[in-house]
Amino acid sequence: MSFTADVKKELTMLEPSKKCCQLAEIAMYLRLSGTITLRGGVGIRTATDNPAVARFYATQIKDYFGIKTSLAVTEGNTLNKSRRYELYIGPEMNSDGVLRECGILSVREGNNIFTDSIDPDITRKKCCKRSALKGAFLASGSVNAPSAKGYHLEITCSNETMAEEVKKLMSSFGLEGRITHRKEKAVVYLKAGEQIIDFLSLVGANGSMFKFRD
Repeated sequence: MSFTADVKKELTMLEPSKKCCQLAEIAMYLRLSGTITLRGGVGIRTATDNPAVARFYATQIKDYFGIKTSLAVTEGNTLNKSRRYELYIGPEMNSDGVLRECGILSVREGNNIFTDSIDPDITRKKCCKRSALKGAFLASGSVNAPSAKGYHLEITCSNETMAEEVKKLMSSFGLEGRITHRKEKAVVYLKAGEQIIDFLSLVGANGSMFKFRD
């Protein structure tokens, strides 16, 4: 198991302590790992190669919104042999309501508009900012093992706007994230060992943080 998988497994053992933090975490996870679908109405499908993460958010979404998501497992292809675990929230599951409360969908002049940035009300509190970063890492984050050559932690975003939002969340805790581009993605990363230690501690991965520090 990779160090990233260890960190994510530890984070899935941590239940959000407040409803506001639970929403912030779900909202960030859906935004960074989700794809909007329009067949038969607006829906959202998330994908991860980590089964613990998929199970964790299926439970969180059920607990917060009272809906049971559809969970599917797809086999990898010849290029990517890892399995993918997909959660789906469709129109029959009140996907409109979920996306609106998560700040992903809004109404302007009577039309549905998909937003590019995080709803500031969702991450207004420090505790919610912390939860949003946890959700971001579980959605699309990775970190080198402490024994690897060079320290590196990153969170992949679908666009520059979201990368700037994640960087802003990091900076609110004194973390100096930087942005680079990889194909069509924007990646926020940390390179300093102490900054990575602070990030792991911030999101609650204290066991992993001690391993990294040692």
